[in-house]
This record gives sequence, C-alpha cells and structure tokens, in this order.
Amino acid sequence: MKYRSGQDVWVTFCGVRSRGEVIGHGRTSGYVMCRYMIDPTADYGGITARLDPVSTVCVRESDLEPYAGGGE
Repeated sequence: MKYRSGQDVWVTFCGVRSRGEVIGHGRTSGYVMCRYMIDPTADYGGITARLDPVSTVCVRESDLEPYAGGGE
C-alpha cells in the first residue's frame, strides 16, 4: 500500500504500536518517515531517553497500518 503525507497510521517502532502520521516516504526504499506518538511507559531500548513525546522515525512500510479510528 502506498501511504501519503498527512495520512494517520498505526506505526510499529521498536516493537511498540502507536498512532502516527506519515510525513514522507522513499519512492523505492520501502521506508516511510512518520511522526510517532511514543508510549511513555514503553522501553525502546538504548534510545528511550532520547525520544521526544512526538518523535520523527523511519520505518518499513510493513510496519504501518492505516488508522481508521479506535483500537487504542
């Protein structure tokens, strides 16, 4: 599926699924750049302390699902 800028999605980052928004993608790389609302109780490994509440992350397209509301 092709994601478009501004689209609300579920993002799985470091094994944690949370809401996010697509802000761009590589045309052939298979990666998508997203704004991601981190779960403040989750452990993201060594980067946990460096993540802002809303962070910019790049994930594979396979780590995204369309957000249709609910499911949190």
